Formats: sequence, structure tokens, C-alpha cells
Amino acid sequence: MKALFTFFFVITIGTISLQAQTKDTVYMITRDTVYLQQKTKFPPIKAELGVVVGTPSGVNLTSAIHANDFIFRLTGMYLPTIYGLQADFGYKFSESDETYHAITLAGGVSRFETSNDYDYYYHYQLYDYWDYVGLNYMLNTRGFLFAIGLSAGSGTFPSPQLLIQVGYSYQFR
Repeated sequence: MKALFTFFFVITIGTISLQAQTKDTVYMITRDTVYLQQKTKFPPIKAELGVVVGTPSGVNLTSAIHANDFIFRLTGMYLPTIYGLQADFGYKFSESDETYHAITLAGGVSRFETSNDYDYYYHYQLYDYWDYVGLNYMLNTRGFLFAIGLSAGSGTFPSPQLLIQVGYSYQFR
């Protein structure tokens, strides 16, 4: 029994010592050969540019700048009857080759034209509006962007309001 324990101990220590690892290369010992396996590295995302549907103005242009684990995104559009702008600042808590997840703090404004009245001398435009701050979860995988969150603010809409964006945002590396 003592010999069997010693044999397994020597085999375990020998196996561990044969598997040497460095920062970029993993050495794998197989029965017949020794080969090198490179760790997969991916270039970080530097910026994004795309189009999304949702808040703040229905159809929006979006752009983002990435700085390590942080992200700054501007989303908005000006159309004749609806316009808005939203700024997000967040933290990417997970990033892989083509996907990242982030939590962002958002602030924005939305305006929706509800009526367009003309008087003899004056032109009246009435708007529903929403000025808000909120918290978003953001997912971008292979350019497909999905963001959902809640906002609180002031305006003609009740608080809280749902923030949602779905679209495509190309990742520049």
C-alpha cells in the first residue's frame, strides 16, 4: 500500500511539473508528442457606429467610444415630429471576442409633437416630453445591439419609463 501511494504521488508531481505555463503559451504534454497551444487573444473594441430603434427618438443613430472596461455612448436623432438625445456612461463587466455586456448610467431628453395648431398670427406646436436619468443593461454581440433599462424623470409621461434599444452597431477594432 505504501508503494502504491508513493507511485501515485510521484506520478502526480511529475505530471504537474511537466505542464509548464507562461504568459502567452501553454505547453501540453500528450502521450506521443509535445505541442504548443497559443492562447486566443482578440483586439479590443475601440469604437462603434450604428442604427437602433427605440428610445429616445424612435429611429436613432448611435456611436460609442470604448476605453478599456468603460464605454461612452451617444444615441439620438432629430426628425420633424420627434427628436431626442441619450448619453450613456458605463462599465463593461464581460467582454469576449465578439460580445460584451455592460451596465450604463443614462441621461436623456425626448420630444414628441402631439399637435400643430395654426392661428392667424401664431404657429403653436405642442409636445409631449420626457427628461430622464436611468440605468441600462447593454449587450452587443457581433454588432447586434440590445439595451434595456428603466428611467425616472420629469415630463408628460408617468415615471418610471422603460428604455429599450434594438439595432446594429458595427464594432471598430
